[in-house]
Amino acid sequence: MPYNLNAEYNSQQCRDNWNILNEIVHCAASIHHEKEIGLQQHYLIGILNIDIRTFFLTREYQIREIHELCTMGTVRLTKIFNFEMAHALLNYEGKCKNIHGHSYTLEVTIIGSPKSSQGDPEDGLLIDFGTLKKLVNSTIIQKVDHSLMLNELHDKELLEHLHHSFRKILKVSYQPTCENMLLDFANKLKHSLPQQALLHHLRLEETHSSYAEWYASDNA
Repeated sequence: MPYNLNAEYNSQQCRDNWNILNEIVHCAASIHHEKEIGLQQHYLIGILNIDIRTFFLTREYQIREIHELCTMGTVRLTKIFNFEMAHALLNYEGKCKNIHGHSYTLEVTIIGSPKSSQGDPEDGLLIDFGTLKKLVNSTIIQKVDHSLMLNELHDKELLEHLHHSFRKILKVSYQPTCENMLLDFANKLKHSLPQQALLHHLRLEETHSSYAEWYASDNA
């Protein structure tokens, strides 16, 4: 029975309808790992741009849209990037306190449903690989490639000297470890992707045998 929009909005309606949404999400996530149910929930709400109050007041319409989305199928799409960068770890006890460089490899994986619209130039695509490449390049790669990344708490005179001597000195508010860089990249990318695609995970290799990973499901 459709909601009366003039009826009083109450917590019981919220709970009833949220339970319905959760049932749909769990059904959609049945083909995925249990850990991804939270991500699926975030994905469904985010991709449909659902305002929670609006969802509660227009239950039938939203459920039809969510059901349609669930039946379209979900895919993950990955693009690999490479960049060269130097850094130094402030107060670190070891060789990495000195300026040194790495050949980094960044893997970007997004998740979503391909468009299904005959005649649309992007029919069948979650996102064009070229579009994803431009987005990641402009948001991250072009800024860090062949740069020197240093914690802004380093000696000011040293930072000023380096800045005058070299073009790409990146002063950051964190210790420029592989882990912190990955958190920074994830924060930038998840706010830059188009609505139909969500960031699923990132992998940043510092060497062939050492890497860090970020998963949206771990940070839900």
